[in-house]
Amino acid sequence: MEKKFIAAPIDNKNVLEDFTEEFHEGHYIEHRNRHEVRQVFFDGDNLWEISYSFGDNHFKLVAIDGALDIKHSAERMKAKILRMRDEANSLYVRMTENTCESTIYGEFLFSL
Repeated sequence: MEKKFIAAPIDNKNVLEDFTEEFHEGHYIEHRNRHEVRQVFFDGDNLWEISYSFGDNHFKLVAIDGALDIKHSAERMKAKILRMRDEANSLYVRMTENTCESTIYGEFLFSL
C-alpha cells in the first residue's frame, strides 16, 4: 500500500525554524520580511542561500557563487536534507533539484 503524505509546516510546532542549522551550524546572515526568511552561508568556498516562508512546508537552497567543487557542495547539501528525515515521528523530506540553476527544493511531509 502506498503511503499518503500531508504537509508538515515550518511553524515551530511541526517543524522548527532551526532546521536550517543543519546547513550552516549557526554561521549565516539572515533577512526576514514578514513570513519570508532568507539566510546566506558558506559551505567551504561555496555561497548558498536557503529561503522559506514561515507556515509553509517547503524550502529552497540556491548556490549563489561557488568554486570548482560546487558539485561536491551540492552533494553535501542533499545529504544534510536527507538526514532531516525522522521516521520515528513520521517526518519525511522530499527533495528535487535543478542542476542547471544549482537549486535544490525540499519539502517536509508527515506520513499518514
